[in-house]
Amino acid sequence: MPSMTIGDEIRRLVAEEFKRVLEPTNERLHRLERALSESNRAAESEVCSMLTTKAAAEFMHVSPSTIRSWVHAGTLTRHGTSRSLRVNRAELLALGTPREDDPGVDVGAHALRIARKHGAR
Repeated sequence: MPSMTIGDEIRRLVAEEFKRVLEPTNERLHRLERALSESNRAAESEVCSMLTTKAAAEFMHVSPSTIRSWVHAGTLTRHGTSRSLRVNRAELLALGTPREDDPGVDVGAHALRIARKHGAR
């Protein structure tokens, strides 16, 4: 086996030095990639939690006009553009769990919630 030349030895030393210097940088890069991936998943989850008026109405078993009324009354927060109303699924669930066996909504309880929200007793 031939002995290493000076050029081979320099290449080996440079490669070792690059590895030593870049290894912590690579680890930081991997941590950043993981954090970005988690952030993207959280953002995708947030997007998926926004429902159109129609989807929100179907989810809560009410009419789309009821969803718009809740937004107008301040019971739900409006998201989206002026032409594209979206509501947050978590806010809908806070109003009450949708029930399969009751396609209506308890208007009295809803009116009471609105009144309490605006300071009435």
